[in-house]
Amino acid sequence: MTQRRSAPTLLACVFAAILAGCATGGGRNALDAPTTVAEEASRGAKIDLDVQPAGMTLAPDGARLYVADAEGNAIVVVDTATRAVVGRIEGDRFPDADDGCPDNICRGQGASDIAIAADGRRAVASSMTKDAVSVLDLEQGTVTARVPVGRFPRALAITADGRRAWVVNAVADTVSEIDVDAAQAVGEPIAIGDGDASRQPFGRMVGLWLSPDERALFVYDAFGDAIAAFDTGTRARREAAAIDAELGGLALAHDGRRVALQDHAALAVHATGTDLDTLHSVPTCAPGGLPPTRLALASDGRHVAVAHMWGQRIHLVDVATGRTVASYGQHDGIAALAFAPDDGTLYALGFDGSLAFIDPSRSAGPPETPLFCPAPAA
Repeated sequence: MTQRRSAPTLLACVFAAILAGCATGGGRNALDAPTTVAEEASRGAKIDLDVQPAGMTLAPDGARLYVADAEGNAIVVVDTATRAVVGRIEGDRFPDADDGCPDNICRGQGASDIAIAADGRRAVASSMTKDAVSVLDLEQGTVTARVPVGRFPRALAITADGRRAWVVNAVADTVSEIDVDAAQAVGEPIAIGDGDASRQPFGRMVGLWLSPDERALFVYDAFGDAIAAFDTGTRARREAAAIDAELGGLALAHDGRRVALQDHAALAVHATGTDLDTLHSVPTCAPGGLPPTRLALASDGRHVAVAHMWGQRIHLVDVATGRTVASYGQHDGIAALAFAPDDGTLYALGFDGSLAFIDPSRSAGPPETPLFCPAPAA
């Protein structure tokens, strides 16, 4: 999971295009009452990217979508207005290997994540060079530097000014801090848990994000089933966040001020400040006890798009009420979901290498069996 940083000077009305004026979580918007359409119409337009996706990140202005192609070891650039591939940033060419691994993720290599500075010009990407973070010039579409870090770097976060970045080294079970200007790692890696995770699944869920003031760094690693918090100035471990459960899904709002977390018991939205204050929480009532694993958090802070990794439908949930307000027919497997900054488009990246552009205001109707329990009446 990637964090996109908004400039610190942008305050409450980051996305003034939202009907309520500010993304406060109050008021009504187009996501509150989607129009019911035919199943096929709810799927949205789709393009083929010809990738094995590891994830995707929207540019801060929403004009470009960057998809990490793990097997092709590249960042694929999509113009969200024309809905076309407009570029490809290539990583290293890895030697062929007869090692019993079916793909690059199994080998701990290949483009895994990208984090973009607020100006949309500079970015960092993980594992385009083995065990390194690449510094990217997005205007030129080039790799400008490679920074050696720990074993199999994956999830990334970057400051708004693009001068500092952090990455989770999934196999080393550490976080590396990067001076992007100098293109070098800062100090020794920070231990997340007990150390070596080489016996854990290389593709397990990991997440990383900064607090809005950039003073706290939050790290989730399924190896430890907890969220750790670190002081970005002293690098000291802060008091652990009040969440200690195996997460199935994690998603940041586009402005980085809220995070949605799904565990076995509930879907919750938290403020991304130091204490991860809970704003909304709704119990999971998924059939068979299997909660969604793919999430996208809308800018209004109330609506979360959810899907199972191998499920065929995407659901839109109002976490303030627990009501599933919409569903969208979709392809066989969902690798990632993301809302546009104005919530006008929901992007669905498929394991088949496709990218769907869904209008979240056009729904196939609510599901027969809700995924979440309605919130108790006030």
